[in-house]
Amino acid sequence: MLFEASDRSSDRMPPRIGMVGGGQLARMTAVAASRLGLSISVMDPELDCPASSVAQVVIGDPLDVDALV
Repeated sequence: MLFEASDRSSDRMPPRIGMVGGGQLARMTAVAASRLGLSISVMDPELDCPASSVAQVVIGDPLDVDALV
């Protein structure tokens, strides 16, 4: 089932997907997710990672388990 914009109530946030790493695959996934009404957050050590143009970037080491949780 797709998340329709009309399904959103004013007090609910759209669904968000978290990805580890902000490379080209994360960028392509974020573009596709946005077409479905989803938001993407990526964790990457670089602010200017490829996914940064289409997703919220959380700066952090994707290999740091404590940072991921």
